[in-house]
Amino acid sequence: MTTPLLIMIGIPPTVAAASDSNQIVGASTPGTLAHYRLGNVDFKMGTFLLIGGVLGGTAGVEIIKVLRQIGNADFLIKITYVLMLGFVGIYMFLESVQALRKRGSQEITPEKETL
Repeated sequence: MTTPLLIMIGIPPTVAAASDSNQIVGASTPGTLAHYRLGNVDFKMGTFLLIGGVLGGTAGVEIIKVLRQIGNADFLIKITYVLMLGFVGIYMFLESVQALRKRGSQEITPEKETL
């Protein structure tokens, strides 16, 4: 949510995305340490996430460099966030409708007659 908000207040999309990524790292580090102390850290999964994050981040930086030269970096970031937030919003809406229907059908079930 931070990147779209930064874009809305006039920060260039590439700067907004990079700033958001740095903020995530800063916020995640103490959280990880706290969970490590509680024994809640899965190092195998963490290793895969770290490798994927480094590879994805490196690839993303290179893609943004090429897109900046072409002049399409800001457009790509904006479209990506619109699609991503739209997908999440639709998914949450459908889940909410499904939960309401499930709750409604449970409330309507007929009671057993007693003699």
